[in-house]
Amino acid sequence: YTNGVNARFGMIGGGANNVIYSGAPYGTIGGGLQNGASSNAAVVAGGYYNLASGFEAVVAGGEGNTASGSVAFVGSGITNLASGIVSFVGGGELNGATTQGAAVVGGYGNLASATNSIIGGGVSNVSSGIIAFVGGGFFNAATNYGAMIAGGVSNYASGYEAVIGGGELNTASGSISHVGGGYDNGATNYGAVVGGGFANIAGGTNSLVAGGSYNVASGVVSTVGGGYYNGATGQGSTVP
Repeated sequence: YTNGVNARFGMIGGGANNVIYSGAPYGTIGGGLQNGASSNAAVVAGGYYNLASGFEAVVAGGEGNTASGSVAFVGSGITNLASGIVSFVGGGELNGATTQGAAVVGGYGNLASATNSIIGGGVSNVSSGIIAFVGGGFFNAATNYGAMIAGGVSNYASGYEAVIGGGELNTASGSISHVGGGYDNGATNYGAVVGGGFANIAGGTNSLVAGGSYNVASGVVSTVGGGYYNGATGQGSTVP
C-alpha cells in the first residue's frame, strides 16, 4: 500500500493508494483509500475512491465522489458530482450539480443543472432553470427561470417564476403562475392560480380556481371558488 505525490508541494497525510498527480501542485489528500487530486490546490480530505480534479476543488469524504469544477465542493455521500464552477453537493447519493453555482444539499438522484439552481433533497428531482429551486419530494422538475417547487410528487413548474407548493402531478406552466397543492391541477397562463383540489385548471390570464374538483377558469381575471365541474369562461366572470 503506497501513496504517491507527483506534484510540487503536494501532501498526503496517510491512507493507502492515494495519488497527487503531476498537474496538481499544492494538492492535498488527508487519508483514505485510492483518492486522487489532479488539479492545482485540489483537496480530498478522506474517504474512498474520491477525486478532486478542479482548481481548488474539495471532496471532504464519502465514496466515489468527484469535484471537477473550479472551487467545487462535495461533502460526503456516494457517487456525487460537482462539476460546475463553485458548485456544491452536500451529500446523498448519485446527485449532480453540473453548472456554475448549482447546489444539491442531499437526497438521491437529484440534478441541479442551471446557473445558481438549487435542490434541497428528495429523490430524482431536477432544477434546470436559472435560480430555480426544488425543496424536496420525488420526481419534481423546476425548468424555467426562478421556478420553484417546495415538495410533493411529480410536479412540474415550467413557467417563468412559476411556483408549486406541493401535491402530486400539478403543473404551473404560465409565467408567475401558482399551484398551492392538490392533485393534477394546472395553472397554465400568466398569473394563473390554483389553490388546491383535484383536476382544476386556471387557464385565463390572472385567473383563479380556489379548490374543488374539475373546475375551469379560462376567462381573463375569472374566478371559481370551489365545487365541482364549474366553469368561468368570460372575462371577469365568477363562480363562487
